[in-house]
Amino acid sequence: MNQQTTKYDKVLQELRSEYHVLLDKYLPKLHHASHEDISLKKLSTMEVVKKIRQDCISVCSEAVEGITFDGEGEEEVIKEMLEYNYDMADIKYMKEAEKLNLFYFLQKLNKNFVKRTDPEWFVFGIHERLQNGKVDLGPIGSKRTQFCKCCGEEVYISYEPVGQNQ
Repeated sequence: MNQQTTKYDKVLQELRSEYHVLLDKYLPKLHHASHEDISLKKLSTMEVVKKIRQDCISVCSEAVEGITFDGEGEEEVIKEMLEYNYDMADIKYMKEAEKLNLFYFLQKLNKNFVKRTDPEWFVFGIHERLQNGKVDLGPIGSKRTQFCKCCGEEVYISYEPVGQNQ
């Protein structure tokens, strides 16, 4: 296991090195562009730096969300997706027709929506609304109706990848 950690650390160090090269190239461009941008002229230098920092963190987060699993990992992702308002037909459609990154999509679900096993599913009366036909289930696949984690309201989602290679 120590060898794996060592290999991992070497690759991580390589990533850091390449990341710093990219930052050295783009940070001055971002800084200059932010001062030229009319909407940002009113910002102080510290506000510009904070904005650039936050945007860089956002870019990194989006890239990391693109990590996918194959084989057993994908099976775990599918199993968890079935805990939401999806069935296997939806997931098959997402994979084959929509060509979605299921891991990335699951992260969005975990952040925003109620699972069938969550207490909120019953507290918000979602199960009753579904049984009584008071919910428009929406189309197949990623656009299937989900339920807000905060209030239980129906959410008609659609998947729009952000710089993802599908």
